[in-house]
Amino acid sequence: MSRPMPLPWDDAEQDHLLFLRDREKLRFNAIGPRLGRSPEACEVRYYTKLFAVNAANHYGKARSGGRPVGGGKPRPKVNRPAQPVEMKIPLPAEHGGYRAVDLDGLRERAELMLRIAERGLTGGVFGDPPPGRSALDERTRSATAAVQRLAGRGGSDVR
Repeated sequence: MSRPMPLPWDDAEQDHLLFLRDREKLRFNAIGPRLGRSPEACEVRYYTKLFAVNAANHYGKARSGGRPVGGGKPRPKVNRPAQPVEMKIPLPAEHGGYRAVDLDGLRERAELMLRIAERGLTGGVFGDPPPGRSALDERTRSATAAVQRLAGRGGSDVR
């Protein structure tokens, strides 16, 4: 059993479909019965055949052949003279031009990468002292030295 051939769309049906969808803002399930077609057929026709043409007419863009949709006249083309474009070129920096600014940025990045390699990520980014130079390290070192001095004098029972 074969499917029945769909009826071809004529210009009046297409115009009515566009009017109901674009002007009346109806859904396809309301448009289908008015046109005597299924809502799916109306939706497929609208989005595959008519939507691009209608958008081109609405926004005044040229399209390839055919009549204007909705019975309107195509807009005449207006030739406008080209507007000159003014380009603004920034002035070079006073301390050596463009390259000096780039080199300063590169130098700062290289210094940051060196600090990160030397002190670790948080130490390099936040400026913590190098390993073994913090106040906590100094306190631990002095406490260890004090314990060793006491142990060396023999004043401690800890072994």
